[in-house]
Amino acid sequence: GGGGGAGGEGLGDQAQAGGWRDGGKGKGGGKNGPADYEMKVVTEGFEKSGSLPGSDGPPPEAVLYVNGLPPDCEDVDLYRLFNPFGAIVPKGVKVMMTPDGKCRGYGFVNFLEVESAQAAIEIFNGTYLPDGSTLHVKVKSQSGNAPNYWGSSGGGFGGGGGGGSAAAATVARTPIRVPAPRGSVA
Repeated sequence: GGGGGAGGEGLGDQAQAGGWRDGGKGKGGGKNGPADYEMKVVTEGFEKSGSLPGSDGPPPEAVLYVNGLPPDCEDVDLYRLFNPFGAIVPKGVKVMMTPDGKCRGYGFVNFLEVESAQAAIEIFNGTYLPDGSTLHVKVKSQSGNAPNYWGSSGGGFGGGGGGGSAAAATVARTPIRVPAPRGSVA
């Protein structure tokens, strides 16, 4: 026989036998039918409540300035690159955009932990991009009284980056080179 506890074994058997009403694709509305609200409302409610880890803002040393991004870069692109290094605070990824919706070439990532930020800097800073430019990733310098989190307005970071720590800038490794896509001229 084998396996699992009383609850786990039953779930596994039902799933293997194809016993889910919706084929295991999550199409059901639960016991009470479809929900009459959007998931966005739930997410925003948790973010505004301050109950999520990092809701009070990240440590200043865990806020990264990322420069050298292409014009088509979006928040989700930075999230996909940086998320594997560790938890990112709510609303903690922001690509700065022009009024016509193009990336200005820089953005910010707010990690929950300093170690995650440092690991991302070690891997990404100095990466050669397909067009020959370089990706720069460093700890965001403090400027005036600017907050280290997005706040309820969704803003928080005005202009450029700046300093960063000397330790993060001196990485003894060969930079990564991101190849150009096949068939491109770059």
